[in-house]
Amino acid sequence: VFGGTAHVKINTFSLCHECGGSGAQGGAQPATSPDCHGQGYMQKVGRTMLGQMMTSAPSERCEGHGTIIQNPCPSC
Repeated sequence: VFGGTAHVKINTFSLCHECGGSGAQGGAQPATSPDCHGQGYMQKVGRTMLGQMMTSAPSERCEGHGTIIQNPCPSC
C-alpha cells in the first residue's frame, strides 16, 4: 500500500525429461479415448414423463481429457 517490497517464491512445473511431458512411457503419445472419441465428455439421453432429457458428463474412462495413456511414465 505504501510502496513496500516483498519477495515471493513461486513453484512452477517443468517437463519430465523421460517422457517429454506426454505422460506416456518411452515417448509414446496418448491414445484417443474410444468412448468419447477425443471430446472428453459423453452425452446421455434419458426419457422422462415430460420427454427426453439430454445430459453431458465427463467420460469415465479418460476423466474428461479425451486421451488415455496406455503405459504411464514411471518417473512422473
